[in-house]
Amino acid sequence: MSQTAQMKEFAQENSVPVIKEPSLDFIVRYIKKNNVRKILEIGSAIGYSAINFAMASPEVFVDTIEYDIERYKIAVKNIADSGLMDRITIYLGDAASFDFAEKYDLIFIDGPKAQNMKFFIKFQKNLAENGAIITDNLSFHGMVENRSLTHNYSTIKMVRKIARYVAFLKENPEFDTVFYEIGDTLSVSRRNPKPNFEKYLQESEIIDFSSPLVQEVCSRFKEFAGSKILLAEKVYDFVQNEFPHTSDCKRKELSISASDVIKNGHGLCFAKSHLFAAILRNFGVPVGFCYQILEGSRNHFYPHGLNAVYFEDLKKWVRLDARGNAPGQNARFSVEKEFLAYKVDISRHEVDLPMYFTSPFVGLIDCMKKCADKPEFFKHLNDLSESMRAYYQVM
Repeated sequence: MSQTAQMKEFAQENSVPVIKEPSLDFIVRYIKKNNVRKILEIGSAIGYSAINFAMASPEVFVDTIEYDIERYKIAVKNIADSGLMDRITIYLGDAASFDFAEKYDLIFIDGPKAQNMKFFIKFQKNLAENGAIITDNLSFHGMVENRSLTHNYSTIKMVRKIARYVAFLKENPEFDTVFYEIGDTLSVSRRNPKPNFEKYLQESEIIDFSSPLVQEVCSRFKEFAGSKILLAEKVYDFVQNEFPHTSDCKRKELSISASDVIKNGHGLCFAKSHLFAAILRNFGVPVGFCYQILEGSRNHFYPHGLNAVYFEDLKKWVRLDARGNAPGQNARFSVEKEFLAYKVDISRHEVDLPMYFTSPFVGLIDCMKKCADKPEFFKHLNDLSESMRAYYQVM
């Protein structure tokens, strides 16, 4: 019996999840057909897939990450026994904590299914120009399409997250994704050479860049329009520093739209993100909306709004937080590293929603419109946080 056959048998006997044969055959064929040389794998398990990938060609090198220490130990032994230690490098730990400088022809996401989107967003910067990100188990035994197949609460939560990831892949303008009903369903995502960011450029009642107030402000930045990065930096500094956060300047008026911020001279984080987006969208720069759910006092949460800006020259999204710094905060403009006002602490059940929304969260805007001022709005922050959590879980 071959080593890989023995590994597969071990996995079956010990309930270790390894890639199904149809999916494995598909990826091995992909490696050979597309002349893949460098592979990053999220989720080594016992090394079964990494070894098969490396065996596809003597020129294939694999970096693979495993979180579970017992599986890691078994994988190390299996890789050593295969004679492929010189071409397979295995790392122990949470993939979210790793940063690689290399570019990979193929990134294979096969770790904890609930973390698919996080891994895609984190490692897309490591994808070579003509590379692909492949994700396995997107049907999860048919439960994604038919959620009545399980009544287990933990499984339902995971299935919801896989469904959100599938929606993310379908709607992501940066990538063209093809889904294959092979094995437990897998996807192949390649960068879109001509991404369509139309939804990230739209005007609305809230992102009202045609209003006279916003147009007057936009006129100040025309001289920087030739460089989208310089333009974004100038607009960021303007929104962050010229319009204080409503709480920091102890005002009660509730700004909602971009023009409201200019009229009132201040705004909450959400309103400032609307102004930042309006000015940049006026100049044809794609801007999205991002949200964090933070803990204010024990078990009392509030949402925080910021932006994501797509820089075509850099071929990447950059999150920017123009809230305005309070003591202890150091948010600033950077296209290399994130400098946000808040760092999410998952041990406190805080959440960093890994989505770039095309428009401000509808529930947030509806709540702001119903409130007369900031004190009234703040009474709804905890409920609003929970509604945002619920929306995110079921979308």
